[in-house]
Amino acid sequence: RDWLASVDAGRWAESWRATGDSFRSLNTVEAWTQASEQGRVPLGSVLSRADLSHESVPAPPAGLEMVKFRTSFANRPAATETLTLVRERQAWRVVGYVIDWPD
Repeated sequence: RDWLASVDAGRWAESWRATGDSFRSLNTVEAWTQASEQGRVPLGSVLSRADLSHESVPAPPAGLEMVKFRTSFANRPAATETLTLVRERQAWRVVGYVIDWPD
């Protein structure tokens, strides 16, 4: 949730620094900023966010955690945010972030 708070506030560099190594190796801070400005900003502010599911995925080397939230944004009332996390440097780090909504 701390990472999502950074994203919600538009603190792109801060949220990028808090991601896992694999995320940062595939995305520069500039690319993350551009993608976030294009994809996240138009959704507007978060009106509500509730836990939807949490799944442990047995993937090498140490597994992944998939956390889903049902989120209502000002400009998109029904969305699902999915975070993929890995354990790195004694903490869970985001390595994937997807926002989906029903058609």
